[in-house]
Amino acid sequence: MIGIMTNWDGQEYRIPADVYLSLNQDTLILQSEYLSIWKTAAVGTVFELSISSFDKATGKVLENPDFSHVDLAYRELVDDEEWQLQKRLEKFKRLEAILKQEGMI
Repeated sequence: MIGIMTNWDGQEYRIPADVYLSLNQDTLILQSEYLSIWKTAAVGTVFELSISSFDKATGKVLENPDFSHVDLAYRELVDDEEWQLQKRLEKFKRLEAILKQEGMI
């Protein structure tokens, strides 16, 4: 089979399905059925992904919770009340802009 191969935290992952990669000013997320990484965005973080052929995929996250990585800095960030309020304000402003554009307010 063909898919994406990567290494994270000393472990090789072979992913034959969709991979979602998201980066914003606060967080970096790599999500798939086979690997889940949530961490704070930092300059110098490196993800090496390669298209590869392999015989067997890595086990799924649901089968092995060790394939889910959430770093401590990310946990502290999302637990921060000020950060949560900032994200809510950003969401409010996006929704407000849509409502204004549609002439609803």
